[in-house]
Amino acid sequence: MKINELLQDVFRLQTEINKLLKDSSYIDYDDFTGKYEYPKTADEFLIHSELMGIFESLEKAQDKISYLKMPIKDTGCLFKNDNGRYELNGKEYTSGSSIEFKYFDDIDECYKWGFSRVESSDGEYYIVGYRNLEMLGLEVRQR
Repeated sequence: MKINELLQDVFRLQTEINKLLKDSSYIDYDDFTGKYEYPKTADEFLIHSELMGIFESLEKAQDKISYLKMPIKDTGCLFKNDNGRYELNGKEYTSGSSIEFKYFDDIDECYKWGFSRVESSDGEYYIVGYRNLEMLGLEVRQR
């Protein structure tokens, strides 16, 4: 099976995840109290706690699937603008901004697309998890 076939399976699964999140009242209440009784016994509290963890993971999965479904709108190289921030076609990357970027993986010896966020320290911006990666001229893409 090719990776894109697996991705299509995940896209189909998204419909079921959305239905489960909505039907359980998790989307509206961040828990199940909109539809189910609050736990009363030790066993019910355990089940509730474990289900909360599962639903938090499903919500994160839903967000990642939605991101992957977004079309790539633009690709280019970052430059530093007059504000001292990195930019691509009018989008500034500041602390907390998500960023999709291309980097060379020394282990696999190939280029890969990565996803992280931008932060700053001592007035310098960096990509979380890739602090030594030079942002100036870095190839990024926007969805």
